Amino acid sequence: MGKNRGKMGKRAGVFCLIFMCLFSDTAFGAGWERVDGGGWRYVQEDGSFVHDGFSPDGYYVDSSGIWRENREILGARIPNRNTFLTASQAGSLLSWEERMRAMMKTVGEDCGESRSVTLEDKRITYLGPEDQELFSFYKEEATDGYILRLKCKLSNTRGSKNNTIWYDFQALSAFLAGVCPGGVVVSEAIYSSWEETNSYGLKNGTWIPAGGVLIRYEAVSGAGIYHIKEAGGQ
Repeated sequence: MGKNRGKMGKRAGVFCLIFMCLFSDTAFGAGWERVDGGGWRYVQEDGSFVHDGFSPDGYYVDSSGIWRENREILGARIPNRNTFLTASQAGSLLSWEERMRAMMKTVGEDCGESRSVTLEDKRITYLGPEDQELFSFYKEEATDGYILRLKCKLSNTRGSKNNTIWYDFQALSAFLAGVCPGGVVVSEAIYSSWEETNSYGLKNGTWIPAGGVLIRYEAVSGAGIYHIKEAGGQ
């Protein structure tokens, strides 16, 4: 046990060093500072902190103003990104098994066995009762990005009724957070397009920037197709 603790301590120290190098000059000269309890915040020249937006080096900071190494969604720990994970970089989606298992354990505790996930090399499918496809997330080789095929209702508010569709939205968010630096924004943009006022202005057949990526909506019978690719990609 003593040896194990020593190894863990070394690994933690190495991680801190790597993280500080990752931010290079910005970690101390241009704005990043560590906060109590873990995490970082970006101090701007006027003394304010970045929140609900991106730092100059591409990290999305939510309304808390604090960036953390991981984001937890439905019990799954998902590394926060500062670049888009292209389809070719992602490797097999089977590698997401651990985070999908954690996520579905949380969903199952409140929703029973009404939801499940299937993983394939290039595709993840989120299923409802009787294995009905609610949405799927898969690689698109032509853009080196992904396609989200959405077929179910969603809610971004957890209430006393219809909590199942809130879990569905969280599951969708977990998929997007795995590849997008601004996964929170991408999730809200798609939700707004699908369920509300389309406040992000997603358009049929047009690439629109949101959350550090480009999104193109495509209407098909019984579903909405959302193409997602790297901003600046061809």
